[in-house]
Amino acid sequence: VFTVPMDVVLDQGQYREHSIERDGIRFTYHSLDWQGRNIWGLTAAMMLNLQYRISRLA
Repeated sequence: VFTVPMDVVLDQGQYREHSIERDGIRFTYHSLDWQGRNIWGLTAAMMLNLQYRISRLA
């Protein structure tokens, strides 16, 4: 278990978009690297969703 500062979570520039293809279907997912840890999949998606929602309030 580790923590990521909120200013990193809210910085859209921290996220990377990746695409993979499996059985002819293209999937897209996001990741965020923080202090040598790779946050990806559902965790990164929830963090990016939070970033998006908070940015719309500003």
